[in-house]
Amino acid sequence: MDNMNYHILAVEQLGKANKLGDKIKVKNEQYNQSIHMNYHMLTVKYLGATNTLGSRIKITSERYDQSITIAYDYSMNSTQDMATAELEKRGYEIVGRGEGKNIDYLISETFEPLNN
Repeated sequence: MDNMNYHILAVEQLGKANKLGDKIKVKNEQYNQSIHMNYHMLTVKYLGATNTLGSRIKITSERYDQSITIAYDYSMNSTQDMATAELEKRGYEIVGRGEGKNIDYLISETFEPLNN
């Protein structure tokens, strides 16, 4: 069941939507909320080991054009998990994740520079 149907069903169960017009209103409100949100996009990239440094990951804020580099944590499952843990320690709220070719994406509702 998609989110739209779930929200309509929840409203119907609460007895708030008795007419088709109410259902459409709920559907439109949910649609508008998802379209008009602004998010902070962060990229996560794996950096392989060098002669002097071990493996690392680089987290870049696309909004502020800033980046941080942290040591690779072999106890975690993925670079996204490592980046999420680091950003949450810094007060970021991660609301989404994505994968690209050789790069991952994290989506946050927190609009703060990385280098605070």
